Amino acid sequence: MNKLLFIALISFSSSGFSQQRVGLELFSHLDDLSIGTHFQKVVKSKFILGGGLIWISNRRGEAFEYEPGKSLHTANRSVPASFVRNNETYVVQTSRTTSKALMLTLNTGFFQEFGALHGIRVNLNARIGVAANKGTYSYYGQINDTVIPVRYSKNHLVTGVVPEIYHTLRQRQKLTFYYGLRFPFYFSLDKRTFDPIHRKEGFYGLEMEVAIGITYFVGKNKHPE
Repeated sequence: MNKLLFIALISFSSSGFSQQRVGLELFSHLDDLSIGTHFQKVVKSKFILGGGLIWISNRRGEAFEYEPGKSLHTANRSVPASFVRNNETYVVQTSRTTSKALMLTLNTGFFQEFGALHGIRVNLNARIGVAANKGTYSYYGQINDTVIPVRYSKNHLVTGVVPEIYHTLRQRQKLTFYYGLRFPFYFSLDKRTFDPIHRKEGFYGLEMEVAIGITYFVGKNKHPE
């Protein structure tokens, strides 16, 4: 087993993996700016393997239940559907949430150049991390139409798969600028704790991100991306 691990490490450090880049980027769900960083290695000339870390900030969502007396489904399973106060039943019917998340990314991709300046990069990445989800849930009284706002907070696991496409522009010998679109699809692996059905409530469903960034070559043998 130790010999296999040693061989794998040697292979990862060989010429097929010698081209390395570090990157820094800004991206947005069109509601706030977030930041990320990553490390990449080139495999077989045109394929990419790597990993990174991203911070998603102030991601806002809201949901409404328009049928009177029916409780809104909330992603946070610790939020009660209703409660009784002074002999009146209150049912949650609206929510407004703000989420932040720190995530690890596992990156795979392919790139192709078109001349000395332009290129295209296509990635398929995975994300996993922890989100802090804060929400205000409005409970409506069934007798007097009284509204009671209640605040809840929850930390939960975030997972997602992200197709990405970028246009790359080489600026200097080792510096490349890129911009593009990403389409993260988030889902829950622990529905007993976090079970979303409304888009953006804590991270759920298909979304779009706009991203810009730079990569800097740090290996021995530069590839002209």
